[in-house]
Amino acid sequence: MHPATTESPYYTERGAFTSDQLTYAKMDNRLDKLIKDYLDGKIDVSFFTDMFTVIYGQETDYDSLGEKRYHLFRNFSDFAARYSSNKEEIEKYGVHYSEESIKEKANEVWKKLNE
Repeated sequence: MHPATTESPYYTERGAFTSDQLTYAKMDNRLDKLIKDYLDGKIDVSFFTDMFTVIYGQETDYDSLGEKRYHLFRNFSDFAARYSSNKEEIEKYGVHYSEESIKEKANEVWKKLNE
C-alpha cells in the first residue's frame, strides 16, 4: 500500500487519508462498500467522493467489473469527481455537484447495482 503522501493516490486536495479510511483500499467490492457506507451515514461526502474517485480511477481492474458495473461506476466516478461543498462555485460555474446531488446519484447507482 502507498503511504499517504502528496505523491500517493491516497492524498487529495483535502489532505491524506487516515489509516482507518485506507482500509477501503484493501477490500474486495470496495466501491460497493463505499456507496453503502455513505448511504448509511458512516462516512462523509468529502471522504466518499475522494476515495471513490481514487479507487475507481487508479486501482480498479475495469475488466473485472462486468459491463453493468463498469458503466455505473465510470459514470458515478465522473460525477463524484465534481463534488463541491462551495454553493457559490456550484451556482457560478454549473459544473460541480452538491452533497444532495451526490446522495441522489449514489442512491440511483445502489438501486441499479441491486436490481
